[in-house]
Amino acid sequence: MHAEDAAHVISIVSQRLMRRKDRMDGILPEGCIEAELDRELSTEDYDVDRDYILAQLELNFATLIGLASCLQSDDANDLPDAPWVRLALSDGNLQWRFWARYRQYLLGDGWPAPVVSRLDQTTTEILDSMMPPATPGAWDQRGLVVGHVQSGKTANYTGLICKAIDAGYKVIVVLAGAHNNLRTQTQIRLEEGFLGYSTIDEDLERREVTGVGLISPPHMIPDTITTRGDNGDFKTSVAKNFAINPGGNPLLFVVKKNTTVLKNLHNWVSDVARAQGQKLIRAVPLLVIDDESDYASVDTNKQEYDFDNTPDPEHDPTAINRWIRLILRSFEQSVYIGYTATPFANIFIHEKAASGEYGEDLFPRSFIFSLPVPNNYVGPTQMFGNRVNGSEGLPIFRTISDHAASSSLREREGWMPPRHDKTHVPMYDGLRTLPPSLKRALRSFLLATAARKAHGQMQSHNSMLIHVTRFVDVQTRVHEQVEEEFFSLRDRILYGDGDRAPLLDELRDLWLSDFVPTSKAIVAEDCREVTWEDVRAKLADTVNSVTVKAINGSSGDILEYERHARANQPFDVIAIGGDKLSRGLTLEGLTVSYFLRHSKMYDTLMQMGRWFGYRPGYVDMCRVYTTADLLVWFRHISLAAEELREDFQQMVVSGCTPRQFGHRVQNHPQMMVTSPNKMRYTEKRTTSFDGCISETILFRRDPDVVEANFGALKALVAGMEADREAGKAAKVDDALLWKSIGHSRVTSFLKVYRGHPAITKARPEYLRKYIDQQALRECLINWTVYIDKGLGGDYELSDVITAKSVQRTWYKRPDPVTNQDPYRVRRVGDPSHEYLDLTEDQYDEALELSVAMWEAGGGEERGISRPTAPRGPAIRHVREPSDGLICIYPVDGNLGGARPALEHPLIGFFISFPGDPGAQGVQYTVNEVYRRQEDEGFWDE
Repeated sequence: MHAEDAAHVISIVSQRLMRRKDRMDGILPEGCIEAELDRELSTEDYDVDRDYILAQLELNFATLIGLASCLQSDDANDLPDAPWVRLALSDGNLQWRFWARYRQYLLGDGWPAPVVSRLDQTTTEILDSMMPPATPGAWDQRGLVVGHVQSGKTANYTGLICKAIDAGYKVIVVLAGAHNNLRTQTQIRLEEGFLGYSTIDEDLERREVTGVGLISPPHMIPDTITTRGDNGDFKTSVAKNFAINPGGNPLLFVVKKNTTVLKNLHNWVSDVARAQGQKLIRAVPLLVIDDESDYASVDTNKQEYDFDNTPDPEHDPTAINRWIRLILRSFEQSVYIGYTATPFANIFIHEKAASGEYGEDLFPRSFIFSLPVPNNYVGPTQMFGNRVNGSEGLPIFRTISDHAASSSLREREGWMPPRHDKTHVPMYDGLRTLPPSLKRALRSFLLATAARKAHGQMQSHNSMLIHVTRFVDVQTRVHEQVEEEFFSLRDRILYGDGDRAPLLDELRDLWLSDFVPTSKAIVAEDCREVTWEDVRAKLADTVNSVTVKAINGSSGDILEYERHARANQPFDVIAIGGDKLSRGLTLEGLTVSYFLRHSKMYDTLMQMGRWFGYRPGYVDMCRVYTTADLLVWFRHISLAAEELREDFQQMVVSGCTPRQFGHRVQNHPQMMVTSPNKMRYTEKRTTSFDGCISETILFRRDPDVVEANFGALKALVAGMEADREAGKAAKVDDALLWKSIGHSRVTSFLKVYRGHPAITKARPEYLRKYIDQQALRECLINWTVYIDKGLGGDYELSDVITAKSVQRTWYKRPDPVTNQDPYRVRRVGDPSHEYLDLTEDQYDEALELSVAMWEAGGGEERGISRPTAPRGPAIRHVREPSDGLICIYPVDGNLGGARPALEHPLIGFFISFPGDPGAQGVQYTVNEVYRRQEDEGFWDE
C-alpha cells in the first residue's frame, strides 16, 4: 500500500463526509462511509488497502459511545440545588475558555468528533454534580468516577479540570500514582491539555509553550509548583520561593501518593492559612482528583463500629489516606473525586467511616459516575469474551508453558517459575537464554511493527511489554537476555545469518501461519492482507528503530515518548518492567505483551493488563503471550466486572443513591477481589435459591417502571396462552393458573421486569441467571404460573391483557402499606398459594413433614398452632427439582391518595424454588449495605 495514496484518499473522502454530515444535522446514514470510499476508489487506480482506510474513516466518523450513568446523593446538603452549568452558560455567567482550547486540541490530535462531544457532555454532567464554586459557606463532597483500563480517564479529568477552572474553582490537586514515571506522565498531559506550557526543573520561570498553549492564550495563565522532572514533585522550599498562594491565579499540583509529599503539601497550605489569620483556606474552592483511587488512598486500618454502625471517633487511618483527608479539611470548600477502572476497594469502604480528627473517609457518598467507552475501545470483555452472552473474545492470545519447570515438585526451577526471589537467574535448558515462547513473541513484535509501517502507520509508536517478575534485579537479567536476543535478530536481518537457518524463512512462516489467518478472523474473511513482501521490506527499518528498555519508574521512561513526538519520530520500544508498569502508565502503540505475573487480587491483575485500550487499524496485529491459568483468571475478572456494572446500572435505573448501593463482586476459588485489609467490612455470601422463596416487597411508582412491569405481565400471559393453544401447556378452568410452562417464559418475564434493587433476594437479573443455570441441569424447566385475583370480582383474562379494562378494586391490598417511595408492603404473596402446584400425594407428604417439623421444633410448647396445611420449607422439600412456581400479584399503587395516580397496577411476584442438593450457587463478596438489604429486605431510613 502506498502511504501517500492512502493519505490522499482519506483526505478526499473525509471532506465529502464532513459536508454530508453538516447537511444532515451531524448524522450519517448507514453504509454512507463505505459508499463514499468505494466511489473515490473507483475514480483512480489507487495503491491502497481498502479495509485499512475504511477502518480509519469509521474511527473518525462512526465512533459510537454510550451515556454516562450516575448515582447521586439525596442529601440536599451534598449536591447542588439543581443542575447549574447550562443555566450559567445561557446567562453568560460562565464561558468555556480553558475547555474550548482543550476541545480544539483533542480534535487537532485526531480524536473523533463524536468522542469529544461525549467527553464534553460527560464532564458537564460531573461538573453539574459538583457544588457551584460561588456557593457560600462550608461544603465538601466525595465522588467517584469509574472508567475502564486504558480508556481515556486522564482525558476525562483533564476536561473536568478545564471546566472547573472556567467555572471558578481555584486550586487543583491531582494525586498521580506512587511512582515518578506515572506522576511525570500525568504532569506532561496536564501541561499539554490545561497549563499550555511545560516545566522542566525547579526554575518555574523557564517555560516552553506546548499543547493547548499553541492554540490560543487563555484569559489567565494557571500557576503550578510541580514540574515534569524526576525531582518535580511538590517541595516546600520551591513553593516558598514564589509568590504563589491559593486564591490568585488557578493553581495546579500534580503529586505522588507519598506520605512525605502529602504531609508537606498539607503543612504548606496550613502555613498559608495561618499567615492569613485563619485556621483554614476560606472561599477558595479546591478540587482533588485522585487518579487510581483504589490504590494507596484507601484506609486499610481496622475501624471499630458500635451496634448502630457509629464509627470509633479515635480511629487512626493509614498515612496516605490520613493526609488526603487532612488536605481536604484544610479548605472550607472542597470536592474529592476518585478515578479508577477497578473500583473494588472503593466500593468496600464503609459508608459511615469517619473519625474526629480527620473527618469523613473517602466513601463516594455524593455521586458515582460510570463512564462509557467508544465502540473502538478494546477492553476485557472484547478481548476475553463473556460467558453470559456467549462471545468468544479475540483470537490474539497465545498460551505458553515453557517458562517454568513442568513438574510441580520443581516449582522454583525454569526460566521464570511462579515462585522465585530477587537472586533468581533465568535459565532455559541449562543456559542463560530466553525460552522459545519469548523468542517467538519478540519475532511477533518485529512482524507487527513492520506490518504497521507497511500499512502506512509510519509515525505511530510501537511497544512491546515484557512483565514477568516484580524483582528489579531479575528484571535486569531479563533485560540483558532480551537485548542479546534482539541484537542477534537485528544483525541477522541486516547482515545475514551466517551458518544458521535463515531467519527470514522463520519470520515468513510465522507471518503466514499466525498473522494472516488471525487478521482474516478479526477484520474480514475477504480483507486484502498485507503481504509477506510488504512486511519484509520494512524489517530493516524496524530493527534499526527498536530500543530495548528497562522501566525503572523514573520520569525518563515517559520523556522518551515525549522527545520522539517532538521530533515527529515514532518510538519503537521493548519495555521490560514490573510494578512500575502496573498502574496508570501508558505504553503507546502496545502490540505484543509477554505476561507471567501472577496476582491473587482482581484489581492488581486487571491493572497489570496494559494491553487494553485503543488499537485503531491494528488490533489484528496484537498478541498476548500468557499462561492458560492467567487467561482463565482474566476471563473471570472480566465477567465479575461486567456484573458489577450491570448491578450499578440497575441501581441507576431505580434512582438509588451511593449509600444505597449494595455491592457484590463474584468470587473466584483461587483469587481475592482485592487485598484482605481493604475488605474488612465485607462478607462472603452464596447466591443460590435452592429451597428458598423470592418475594417482591418494595416497588417504585415511576410511570415508566410501572408500564414496563405491566407490559411484562401482558407478554407472559400472551405467551402462555399461545403455548396452551399449541398444546404445550395447560390452564386450570376458572382460575388464572397455568401448568407445564417452559422456563424461558419465566426468564423472559424476569428479563423485562424492573424490580427494586434493594431487595437482593428478588433481583430479576439474579433470578434469571439462576434459573438459566439450573435449566442446563434439566432443573426448573417445568413451571406453574398463578396470577392472583385480588379482593373482589370476576377476573377475566382480558383484564390482564388489555390494560384499560383492569379494575383497581381487584388489586391485592396487603397490610400495612407504606405510601412512600419505595412503596413497601409487608407481604405480597399468600402462603396458601405456595402449594398450588403440588399433586395430592405431594400435598399429603408436605403436610406430614410440616407436622413433623412442628413437633421437632417444640411447636406445641411454644404455643404455635399445629399445621393444618403444608408449610413453606416442607412444600419446597417435596417439590421435584424440575418444577418451579411463580405467583404474580397486581398491587394497588394508589392507596393513600398517591399522586400522580397510576394507570396500571404495580406488579409483584412470589417464587417458590424446590430443594435441590445439586444446585450450584455463585459465591460473592458483598459490602455492608448489601448484607443489610439481604438480611432485612429494606433500607434503614
